[in-house]
This record gives sequence, structure tokens and C-alpha cells, in this order.
Amino acid sequence: LDFRLGRFWQIVSCLSFAVVPLVLALLVGIESNVSGEDQYMPNTMLALSLGGVLSIGNLRWVGLGNLLGPAEHSLDDFAVESGFMEDWQRVSRKRSREVLCLLFFMVACRVGSNLCFQSDVLYGRS
Repeated sequence: LDFRLGRFWQIVSCLSFAVVPLVLALLVGIESNVSGEDQYMPNTMLALSLGGVLSIGNLRWVGLGNLLGPAEHSLDDFAVESGFMEDWQRVSRKRSREVLCLLFFMVACRVGSNLCFQSDVLYGRS
């Protein structure tokens, strides 16, 4: 999704959403290969970065930017014109609370498992 209208902003958004994450992940992978460290975390980070970039590319390919922008509030304008803005905001707040509760639960489980079951196992592997 572009920051603003124009070719310059398309290039900036491509750099920030695609090129920079991949380059950083590759640099970490190369650095860990050179230093001879464990490859599990760099490879995981590289795979997650690649998945994120591919998903952003897929969203651009199917034209999600036409629905969300490039105008500032085109999706909001559509909701107001169609008459479901209040319902949409109510459902969105409810889903946001659900996602935040799930996030807090995941973090609490992780912290609890680290406090209760301390071990020398790296990255959850045996």
C-alpha cells in the first residue's frame, strides 16, 4: 500500500515493505553463516520475511490498494455511503479487543512457561 499518490511514493513503499526487510534478513543470514553460529533463528527470520513480502505483493496484485486507497479514507467513505459505518466500527472494536486478549494470553503463556519451566533448551528445541 502506497504512502501517498505518485511514483516516488510507490518506490518508497516498495523499498520499505519489500526490499529493506529482505536485505536485512539476508544480511543476518550471511553474518551467521560467516560467524558459524546456529542457523535456526536466521533461517526462520528469513522465511518469515519472505512470507511477509510475498503476502504484501499478493495484496498489491489483487488490487487491495484500490479498496483501501490511494485516497485517505476511501473505505470509510464507502461504509458511510452504504450505511454500515456504525455497525462496522462496533464489530471492528470487538474484534480488536479479541485480538488483544489473545495476544496478552499468548504473552502470559510464554512468560509463565519461561518462569516455571526454565531449561537450557534453545528456541524451544531439544
